[in-house]
Amino acid sequence: MSHAFKIAMSILLISIVFLGGYIVGEKQTSTVTRKVMVGYEGEGPQQRINYDKVITNAQSQKTVDRLLQLMLYSKQLENVTMDEEPDIYIMVNSTERGISLVRSEIWLAKREAIIKMEEGDYRKLNLSETEKLKELIDYKGS
Repeated sequence: MSHAFKIAMSILLISIVFLGGYIVGEKQTSTVTRKVMVGYEGEGPQQRINYDKVITNAQSQKTVDRLLQLMLYSKQLENVTMDEEPDIYIMVNSTERGISLVRSEIWLAKREAIIKMEEGDYRKLNLSETEKLKELIDYKGS
């Protein structure tokens, strides 16, 4: 075999290996494993929640991680009772396992936000955290 043929085959083999790695990497990074659904209470007598914003880890892993971090590591509150309807509803689902990981309700105030993670588990975001939350979910309210 000629020297040129060996070089051409080596280049072809290396190209195939790199192309295979690229394809595997693309497949893994584009797989949706977490889906964040942001909802608002709908109009009308049924008062349904309209989840019109969806953020997936394939779209922005950083956004999903930051949102979960804000919610899960916020300051816990005790003896909270909320009588008003929430401003925002957020669900985080695991698409791999087909389960809901987080189902929360959020009340917004001028300088803070109150998050209900589950029954009896209320948390508080300060002003900067509240602004970050609004930015992450593209809050459409006032």
